[in-house]
Amino acid sequence: MVRIKTSEGQAATEPVQDNNLGQRITDGRLVPIISGDALEDMVLNGHDKLVSHYAKYISYPLNDQSELHKMAKYQSLIKEFTDQELKADYLDVVASHILALAEEGGIPSQAITEARAQSEGLKVSGFAKLLGFPRLGAGATNPLEILANLKLPIFITTSPYTFIEEALRNAGKNPQNEFCRWHAGLDGFASILTSSGNASDYKPTHQEPLVYHLYGLDKHEESLVLTEDDYLDFLMAVSQGRGKDVDPVHSIVKGALESNALLLMGFSLPSWSFRTLYRGLIKPMSGVNVYQRYCCLQVVPDEAEKRYYESYLKGAHFGKPYWKTINDFCREDL
Repeated sequence: MVRIKTSEGQAATEPVQDNNLGQRITDGRLVPIISGDALEDMVLNGHDKLVSHYAKYISYPLNDQSELHKMAKYQSLIKEFTDQELKADYLDVVASHILALAEEGGIPSQAITEARAQSEGLKVSGFAKLLGFPRLGAGATNPLEILANLKLPIFITTSPYTFIEEALRNAGKNPQNEFCRWHAGLDGFASILTSSGNASDYKPTHQEPLVYHLYGLDKHEESLVLTEDDYLDFLMAVSQGRGKDVDPVHSIVKGALESNALLLMGFSLPSWSFRTLYRGLIKPMSGVNVYQRYCCLQVVPDEAEKRYYESYLKGAHFGKPYWKTINDFCREDL
């Protein structure tokens, strides 16, 4: 479960619930942006545990063992990995973490053996599915299922895994996915949004929604935004159109961001994931949809931090943040 709980004591200012949020969901005029950390908390028993697993795997010697982007850069330098080798290696570590979760979770050894036998050629998302991740079927008590049942045409995530797609399929929908083409090496991959260089016939609907993976998709490991350098390159590409008048974020997604209310879920403001998203995509739209942005934060701040975050978000044209767990937020406000 995502750890976004209010600190003890009375808040300096109480969040004002915006009744327009429910109406925008009803109208399909909301774009949820769900952090990779939040999905790992919901599906893989905690982002922090996964990061700790990676730190142990690479024998990371420094103190900042919660900084995945730094650890990945360290691994690339020590092992002299190419970019693709580094990301393939990282995804292998994630798969081993999922395997350990399955073993610890009491999945029968025969089922685990069969999953391992069928894993050849699968990426993390496919391997996770064989082992029963994400766990679905809890309905109104599962925040991922609550999100999947919203009648929205576009979901954006910074996760490279297809957990949202699985939840949407479980809800009887037919999701399509796409990822941001933030460097030229990704141009050759087929896109659901284009056909022979032109717009395709596919248009996102609530029954056939688009799941857009902003920081890459595990199917193509070279698309992952993982290291410090990747975040900087991504930010430059999004800001400058890769230097050749090409916008890495597809026009359908960019248009949805500009013309709908935004709901950020599970982000920590100091994280590179949030800062890159904000500086690259949200801040340039500062004059659009003023006060139609909502944020459920993945932080446990003290009162001084709360005031700071609320002031920061107000300057970014967000309404009051929701100081709730994602479980509570989904159950009470979506």
